Amino acid sequence: MAESGIYEIVNLVNGKRYVGSAVNLQVRWRQHRRLLRLDAHYSKHLQRAWNNHGEDGFEFRVICAVDRERLIEAEQAEIDRQWPEYNNCPTAGSSLGRKLSQETRAKIGASKAGKKLPPRTEEYRKKISELMKARPINLERNAKMAATKRGSKLAEPHKAKIAEGLQRSWDNGFRTREKSPEWREKIAASLRGKKLTPEHRAAVSAAMKGKKRGPYKKRAAASD
Repeated sequence: MAESGIYEIVNLVNGKRYVGSAVNLQVRWRQHRRLLRLDAHYSKHLQRAWNNHGEDGFEFRVICAVDRERLIEAEQAEIDRQWPEYNNCPTAGSSLGRKLSQETRAKIGASKAGKKLPPRTEEYRKKISELMKARPINLERNAKMAATKRGSKLAEPHKAKIAEGLQRSWDNGFRTREKSPEWREKIAASLRGKKLTPEHRAAVSAAMKGKKRGPYKKRAAASD
């Protein structure tokens, strides 16, 4: 096994993979296995798959040997080529998924307190736009992701948790937030003169059928 290079952890059942880079590939594989066996891996998708299929369902493969100075560059090129399903972030060297201690979190928060991000210039926006347009589209990967999600249903506890979060956001945010006259006029201007297609009207009618009217509509009907 090469000392440093790019590797992948392949799910032998469905072909999904995790791509990474390491200064010492043997040590890196041991670290991955240790975290996965402890059910503590930072890639939750990989951890769930490992728990479902077992250790024998995965294989560690060396993609290529790379000098230490070029590891991140080579890893990014491989991520862009494969778009591995188990990577948390499409950026090589990202700290996404890294668990920080409460002390470290407090230090980072204190260092950023009161600081504001510089405004994004037009040049910066244009550069980001060009990078996103040049980003390759992996049609095969998109099709696989769509196929796995098609027909999938959320568990009832998950549904309840989402509903609770939405209700809390509504209660603490939008409903109690004061709307300025400028905001109201902007919304009114965007809706003024807008015509709905017959299909859209039918869809809205079908969605609202059987739903109870809110208190504000009841008050309005009573006043009439």
